[in-house]
Amino acid sequence: MRVRRTVRALSGGSPKPPRELERFQVPGTETFFGYYDASPLHADGRRVLANVAPAIVAAPTKDRMAQVGYFDRRAEGRFFRLDETSSWCWQMGCRLRWFPDPGAETVIYNKLVDGRPGAVIRHVADANDFKTIARPLYDFSPNGDVGFSLNFSRLAWLRPGYGYADFDDARSDVAAPCDDGIWRIDLASNKPDLIVSLDDLRRIEASAAMDGAVHYVNHISVNPDGTRFIFFHLWVPDLGNHDIWHARVFAADCDGGNLALLVDQGRASHYTWRNARELAIFVLTHGHLGAYVTVDGRTGRQEPLWPHLPDFDGHQSFSPDGRWLLTDSYPDGFGEQRLLVFHEDGAHREVGRFKPGNVYRGEVRCDLHPRWDAEGKHILFDSSHRGGRALYLLPTRGLLD
Repeated sequence: MRVRRTVRALSGGSPKPPRELERFQVPGTETFFGYYDASPLHADGRRVLANVAPAIVAAPTKDRMAQVGYFDRRAEGRFFRLDETSSWCWQMGCRLRWFPDPGAETVIYNKLVDGRPGAVIRHVADANDFKTIARPLYDFSPNGDVGFSLNFSRLAWLRPGYGYADFDDARSDVAAPCDDGIWRIDLASNKPDLIVSLDDLRRIEASAAMDGAVHYVNHISVNPDGTRFIFFHLWVPDLGNHDIWHARVFAADCDGGNLALLVDQGRASHYTWRNARELAIFVLTHGHLGAYVTVDGRTGRQEPLWPHLPDFDGHQSFSPDGRWLLTDSYPDGFGEQRLLVFHEDGAHREVGRFKPGNVYRGEVRCDLHPRWDAEGKHILFDSSHRGGRALYLLPTRGLLD
């Protein structure tokens, strides 16, 4: 311990969060947004979406509810509760998002509908203005006409921390069901269609690594113009050890057509759309180490991204102008999570370092999951460095100059 403290002191002393941090937390709870692929901040810069879970840092159970709502920055950060749900997890919450509509006053989130997994689209100011969706949604098109769903029960079973404990997977006895996979839902008619099955996926360029494995999908992400989406095809060779898994990245048109295998070498990790055609994906080669590559969303052609980017895994996204890459790190040798931004011309900034509480490990960890707002004026992230999960907002003025 003495050696660690000495080395830490030589490298800059104790970690300090940046100035101007705005904190959002309901006292006595675990308050967080979830994954890094969407922003909780409304376009008006006022309301911040959040999940508020009981202060029990353990795997969610089917009877443990999380509150769904938002903080109002103009009301001294008061939390306004909209609903509650049992369809949530620590890494992705209930997929709570601002939903596109003319007034941008609508949210979408997953919850049980008539006792079955589903989703709700509702107006924040009118509890009677809502619509239920037949399946839980992972992502949706930019104009809000189409949603995409997967089996969150199977996900919870095979990738703890990412799915929901509402129900056991009804197809757990089948390695790659032909009636499970990715569902497309017309959000106007509420009609779901299975467009890619797990059985389809396991047959595409099958390898010996799939022998005896159980398959699932995760990480659906629609591109900025709503023409294609990506997803991860994953499999677990040994159900006795869910920490060993393999992943491939596929893309398809939003009707499931023109399915293409994009990444099959190494192990794809985190991803973000750079534009409507290209993605930036971190490909692991050893542990959390690897490299950022750009991947063509139709051909799979790969090229290195910027040469000054780190070789460790994080949760990356581009600023709205595409010139900055925001990412984070997992706890380093000092137990600190780093928040970082990199410019295309080689400049980079360490925004801050945050040390999570000792209980936040494994499935219940609290990753920073940093996100830009729609205009690049703020960075928002989750952190447990003050003893409990909370949501933080940091202005970017002066940081990106």
